[in-house]
Amino acid sequence: MSPHILKTNIGEAREVAEITDAFLALKFISSWSIDLEDVDRVMKIHTLKEIDQSEIIGFVRNLGYECMDLSD
Repeated sequence: MSPHILKTNIGEAREVAEITDAFLALKFISSWSIDLEDVDRVMKIHTLKEIDQSEIIGFVRNLGYECMDLSD
């Protein structure tokens, strides 16, 4: 699957830990990463099946973080 590439406001290790705990429950995510050094805090998510990017964005936003398509 093509990776979902998103812009976030996740910038600290404790926030990454919170996201990690939440993502572990999502069985369709095969791997993910956040570049804390990038100004856009780019998150890359690889999934095991096709999933609409809006679902991932909504999930991250429900956790209290900003998340949007990087092209926005």
